[in-house]
Amino acid sequence: MKKEPLGDLQGLIKNVKVLSSFIHDAYMLSENERYGTLETDFRLFHHLIKGLYEYWFPKAKKCTDQDIVNNIFYRTLQEKDLKIWVKYSISCLLDSCERVFNNIKEAKESKNIDAFQGELNLLYDMAFEAPILLEAAVKIMEKKKIRFGHSKRSYTTAREVYNRPLA
Repeated sequence: MKKEPLGDLQGLIKNVKVLSSFIHDAYMLSENERYGTLETDFRLFHHLIKGLYEYWFPKAKKCTDQDIVNNIFYRTLQEKDLKIWVKYSISCLLDSCERVFNNIKEAKESKNIDAFQGELNLLYDMAFEAPILLEAAVKIMEKKKIRFGHSKRSYTTAREVYNRPLA
């Protein structure tokens, strides 16, 4: 019998929804308070999604950027490929969120307020959209319908996935 990832599915839904809101709440605090809160909340947010990914794909190796591009952006999605799409989409979400969070840390350390705010806005958008991806993923992987209670566009842009700091 497979062990449920990080508790029951309803607990996961609640936690991801709350953490997504926490990232938004970081806007309401001063810059130093905002960053401290964000780091803690981001790590838990990332941990929960990573736990679900590892539960569904326990033997998965690290996905390369090229694999992600080929399986999300260039592949014609067919029903038989839906689980592959979930695997690469969640891997992409994890890598992209981590990349954006590292950009936030670098902007904070270099005191680049504009970059800090821009990357924070991008992370907020990604955190808001993560539950939408997870709704689809749970439907595909678990054959269960879940709702996080909000919606937005259901695709990731190349800018979000491969955003790199300027040299």
